[in-house]
Amino acid sequence: MRDVPRSDSRRARFPWWLGSSASLELTTLALYAAAMDDYVTPRELAAELGLSDRTIRQWLRDQGWQSVPYARWRLTDAQAAQVREHFRRSN
Repeated sequence: MRDVPRSDSRRARFPWWLGSSASLELTTLALYAAAMDDYVTPRELAAELGLSDRTIRQWLRDQGWQSVPYARWRLTDAQAAQVREHFRRSN
């Protein structure tokens, strides 16, 4: 594996076959990962709403929100607000 030589050693080194767009793509991924640091889990919502986390997860599946089977649930604040609204309205 050969790295592209860089004059600044602090910059990330990318394999030569990724080209110059690799820096942009990896920066985008880093921003996305940072945004996902602020997430809510069904377990946290269940404790807040006085429900079981299984009930929350089942409702999320019924809404079609899980795109990857067996993946960990990570909800944005907007998604968590929808869950709260639904379960507070139904109780």
